[in-house]
Amino acid sequence: MDKKYLDTLKNTELRPEKIKIKERKEVLLNEQENKLEIMKEIFTQSPPFGDLPAGPLKDMQILRTAIIAEYDAANLYEQMAIQTSSENIATVLKDIANEEKQHIGEFEFLLEHIDPMHETSENEGEEEAMELTGLAEPPGEED
Repeated sequence: MDKKYLDTLKNTELRPEKIKIKERKEVLLNEQENKLEIMKEIFTQSPPFGDLPAGPLKDMQILRTAIIAEYDAANLYEQMAIQTSSENIATVLKDIANEEKQHIGEFEFLLEHIDPMHETSENEGEEEAMELTGLAEPPGEED
C-alpha cells in the first residue's frame, strides 16, 4: 500500500472517510500505475525457453507455455463473464473462453505428436485420479 495513503490514515485516526477525495484519487491512480508497471514487466520478459536450440525440446516447451496462456485466458474471460452486469457481454466472454479451450485442444494435439510420453503420462494421471476419487471418466472420454 502507498506510504502516503498509510500516513494519511494514521493522521485521520484510521477513518478513511476523513481523507480528502483528491488524496484518495491520487492513491488509487498510484496503485493502478504500479499494477500496470508490474504487468508490463511480466509481459516483456522472454519465455524461459528462449535460449534453447530449435528442436523438439524447445517445441514442447513452447506448446506447454501456449497451453498455460490459453488456460489463463479462459479463466480470465470466465471470471469477467461472472462479474459483468451485461448478459450480452457475458455471452461473448463465455464464447471466447470456449474458443480458448479449443486452442488448448489444438496445442495438446500437437504436443502429443512430438512428446511420446505426453499422452501416456496424461492417461496414467487420469487413472490415478479415478482411483483416488472414485470418479468415473468425464462424459465423452470413454474410448
